[in-house]
Amino acid sequence: MVTLLCRRGAAFISDDTVWLDGYVGSGFGAPIALRRGSPFFPEAQQLSGGADEDRILVLPADLGFETVPSAVVTRIVFPRFGQSATPCRALSPAEAFCLLVGSSLRNNVRDDFETLATLAATVPSAELSYADNDSCLEATAAALSVSAPATAAVSWIDDSELVDHHVDDRVHGMRFGDEVALWSAANGRIVHIASWPPGATLAESPALDTLRSLAFLRPEQPDR
Repeated sequence: MVTLLCRRGAAFISDDTVWLDGYVGSGFGAPIALRRGSPFFPEAQQLSGGADEDRILVLPADLGFETVPSAVVTRIVFPRFGQSATPCRALSPAEAFCLLVGSSLRNNVRDDFETLATLAATVPSAELSYADNDSCLEATAAALSVSAPATAAVSWIDDSELVDHHVDDRVHGMRFGDEVALWSAANGRIVHIASWPPGATLAESPALDTLRSLAFLRPEQPDR
């Protein structure tokens, strides 16, 4: 996907990994990884002297791509390779936040969570599905038309409130209006709760069974 978009004029920062500072993504120096089956793989083989491998790393300059050190984040996309009835689906801030946290390669601290929450709450985000070059370009074009998320108050959920709802004390949460993201420091998992209005009990949330199955609740779980 990176190679395809760069061939159509996108500027390259880094493959897979970037440093994120507020609204700016900076290059990490990672080359492009091309895998067997990619339409660009034969070109990568030629650049690497005909290496017979399933994954070849290629420098962007060798492919003629423009490289920039950083860029302002104006869209967030989460691509998935494969057929889907919905090639481009706009994400709510809470959904985007969960995916950003799940994509992080470091152990986040409070400031990191706040940075990701602010980004998710203000920048349009979408989940893309594509099976080939054409559907990739179509899904990307659709993502560029996704509107900014509706304004939602973003705030930490007080740990005492979670304890009152029988949530494990190693679980923390962020609220995006009526939506909530909960993550566990014990197992690293994160859960998106689509509807948990302020003041409502957890028993009134459809996510109760999911939280129980992921061990987010203490043994003394509330009855439904």
